[in-house]
Amino acid sequence: MLTKLLNLVYLIITLPFTLILKVVSAIFNTIQIGRHPLDRIIEKTSLFLSPQIKGMEELEGNKYDFITHESVFYILAVAEEIGGRVIVINERDKFFLSILGEEFEPRLIKIWGDLKAKQFDTLEMASTIEEVQKVARSDVRGGVFKCSNFLLSNAKEIAKWQQADAERPETVRKLKDFLQNQIDILYREGEDFPINEITISYISQLVMMITKKPVSTSIVHHALTNIFPSNIDGINNAIGVFSQDFQTEEKLAALFPIAKKEYEAGSGEFLIRHTRDLRKAIEDLFIPGPVPDLSKAPRWTAKDLA
Repeated sequence: MLTKLLNLVYLIITLPFTLILKVVSAIFNTIQIGRHPLDRIIEKTSLFLSPQIKGMEELEGNKYDFITHESVFYILAVAEEIGGRVIVINERDKFFLSILGEEFEPRLIKIWGDLKAKQFDTLEMASTIEEVQKVARSDVRGGVFKCSNFLLSNAKEIAKWQQADAERPETVRKLKDFLQNQIDILYREGEDFPINEITISYISQLVMMITKKPVSTSIVHHALTNIFPSNIDGINNAIGVFSQDFQTEEKLAALFPIAKKEYEAGSGEFLIRHTRDLRKAIEDLFIPGPVPDLSKAPRWTAKDLA
């Protein structure tokens, strides 16, 4: 027994320092996970955050549009303070979807993607995380009634400037000016302007370029209902599909380079091509032949928008 112990000590001593840290950290995390199960941490964190999340649901718009990377850091820091341990990487998706609901998954994927792609200044992000952790620590120690309501306050600020941007007439005017050529061509072809989740994704990217800020569905809804006041039902239905579509983030990512190129050029044709493709797909349904098995239809891919 003593020989085995000495061998283990020798092995640890001869390991590179960084590897030793990883081994010790892994052992510590394993012990802590056993002492503090994730389900129990989720239960306590949900209870602590429920007043703030309920407040977010009462704001105008989709509550998930108000969740930023700072919000994610705060929720994680609160849970780790409550649980007394780190929420390890392979627990994080389950943790966030349990706290915020399955509908948060597309937004979560987008936030993780942005962080992995390092779309933020590293030093600034480290400073942000440190500040948010301090707030979370103070909030948990102060309790629900004495906390800063960071999550809700952050959501209110985002909702406020998003609504201000949505109500700026130049946002609607610039969007309408950009789309007008495509609208005119479609009308000459006897087609209505297509309103569906693809259209919403494309216009969301255009509005983001106009305002130079993240976009919520409330901004897109405001802009479209001003441009197409006779099609409010269609806009509401399309935004509903867009909000629930688990492939929304993929579509937004696929449409970004298309919308960016067209916006920088000052004119576009994506909606014209999209409408013609829709018309052809409908016409193909009436071509004599075997009825296609829709259950075997391929999953949507980004190539469908190329």
